[in-house]
Amino acid sequence: MKKLHLALTASALVIACQWTHAKGWVDVAQHNRFAGWACKSGSAQMVDVHVYANGRIIGAGKAGNRREDAVKNVCGSTSHFHGFDVPLVTPADMLDGTMKDIIIYAIYNDGSHEKLDNTPIKVQFPHGGNSTPPPANFGDIVGRDLDVSGLGYVGHIGVGRRDGG
Repeated sequence: MKKLHLALTASALVIACQWTHAKGWVDVAQHNRFAGWACKSGSAQMVDVHVYANGRIIGAGKAGNRREDAVKNVCGSTSHFHGFDVPLVTPADMLDGTMKDIIIYAIYNDGSHEKLDNTPIKVQFPHGGNSTPPPANFGDIVGRDLDVSGLGYVGHIGVGRRDGG
């Protein structure tokens, strides 16, 4: 019986240690927007979130949007307000068409921080603010959205061959 009690106590400690780490998940990961939820386990405290790309901070926000009961329950919280939606103005020098490692941290009121459970994640950053890379060779077809201010239409452009084909 003593061994069973010791085993149960050890199991409870392992579970308790797991509950004390940062809780959170990234639901949306784009070069200009990150959304999900973050919380301090066992607390109703709203936490800040910081978004890093390849070790460089590119945005921050507050995890204070309403989320479903499942998030409240996994946080062990009395509050539903653990969601975040961080729109970003991506720095121009990061719009280089490469994949970047994104880490999002929960920042607690005491200044401590921990990364969210499903980070790091890889996100493709477009070329120069456009989601389509420029043509590499003459004859390559490239489609782009053209949001022409005031005209309210979306179109595309292409690059054709010189021989008329």
